[in-house]
Formats: sequence, structure tokens, C-alpha cells
Amino acid sequence: MYRICEQVVRIDEAAKGIYTEGGFRELSENILSRCEKIDTEHIDMEKELETLQSSYDETLAEIASFQKKMTNAVEKQGHCSTSELETMFTCLKGTCTNEIQLHTELDKRYKRLHKDLQSMQQDSEQLAFILCGKYDELTKETDDLYERKDNREINFRFQPEASMLQLLSELGSLGKIQTYRNNPNQVIKVSDLTKHDISDHPDTDESPTATIIGICELTDSQFIIADSSNKNAKLLGHSLKVLSRQNFPSAPNQMCNVSA
Repeated sequence: MYRICEQVVRIDEAAKGIYTEGGFRELSENILSRCEKIDTEHIDMEKELETLQSSYDETLAEIASFQKKMTNAVEKQGHCSTSELETMFTCLKGTCTNEIQLHTELDKRYKRLHKDLQSMQQDSEQLAFILCGKYDELTKETDDLYERKDNREINFRFQPEASMLQLLSELGSLGKIQTYRNNPNQVIKVSDLTKHDISDHPDTDESPTATIIGICELTDSQFIIADSSNKNAKLLGHSLKVLSRQNFPSAPNQMCNVSA
């Protein structure tokens, strides 16, 4: 082994004076410092994992919420198509039912006419004239009924919206999944401001100025706001109109969204 080494240093020779060197005197402190840094990084990574899990859960809930909105929109369109089909079916069914009833009534009248004809005396010209008139009247009603061909051989056919099918076939998913890093120094600029009146009872003693200490968005695009000045919380609809209000004995300090 020694033959292939250009220079050989014995450990006992290299270790001479190690106690007097600064590196050894600081070794214990350096080890503890490294351990402390590893512990800090470990804690930070655990927090990062918790944040990652929380972000995953929130994003998963957003996907489910958007999917529900898409499903509700499709179901609404489906109800419209179903209602249109039901209206057309009811109209055509009523027409067919009425025509069947007319057929039944005409059949009865023809049979009564035939019975009268069979029981008629041969020398009764006036009765024969009347029966012939009734026959002509029935014939005209029957021919008019036969000419009604609008409700014959009618079938229903559903033609899907081609643009909707094309759009769905071109989409690879409901949306893009992106990652981002939180920037504590990011500056948020407000480009527009819209004021909304959230007073629900003008005749109450509620202060015209609200102090909003918390806002939570629900999965159905509604909002809950907490007002500390008026000691209440309000549920706002899609148009930001007040749907309901909950009063409190004291002013709320904070609000958070708790998902089941």
C-alpha cells in the first residue's frame, strides 16, 4: 500500500498539537451550531409540509367547488331541455288524446245512425232524408278529422349543443395547477373600488358606518362579513345584497372559515 502513495503521513505525527489548534477548540461549538441549524431547518420543513398540505386541501376544495358549479350549470341546462321536451310532449299528447276521443265519438254516432237506418220504415221518406243529412254531416266531420296530419308520425330527437361538446372535448382538465412562492414584500395595488350598501334594515338603529373585521367566502360564492361596530354578521348573496343577519351581544373580534 505504501508503495503507491507519493507521501505517507502517520496519524500520530498528524495529530501532534491538535489540542492547541483553534479548530479543535471550536469543534464542540461548531457541532452544536450545526445541530441547531439542522433542528431549525427540520422545524421549518415541518411547517413547510403543513403549509403544503393546507394549500393542497384548499386547492382540492377549489377544484371541487368549481366542478360543482360546472355540474350545477349543466344540470340547469339539462332542466331547460327537459322542460322544453315535456312541454312539447304534453301539447302533442293532448292533441292525440282529443283526436282519439273524436274517433270514439264519431264511431258511436255512425253506429247510432246505422241502427236508426235499420229500424226505419221503408215508406218514411222524411226520416230517410234526415238520416242522409246526418250521414253527410258525419262524413264531413270525419273527412276534416282525417285531414289533420300535423300530429302524425312525430318522434322526438335530441340534438346536443355542438359548441359545448367541442369545448369539452378540447379541454384537458377543469383548469391549470400552478405553484407559487409567498412573497412577504409583495406590494398589492388596488386599481378599482366599488362601494356596496350592506344595510338590510334602514329603520333600525344600525350605524351607517360598518367596521368589517373579517370576510369569509363560502363555496357557493356567497360571503359572510363580520361587523364589529354593529355587533353582527351578515350573509351576502351573489349580488352582495344582505340575505340574513346574526346579531351578537358583543362586538366580534375575528372570524375564520372552518371546513368540515
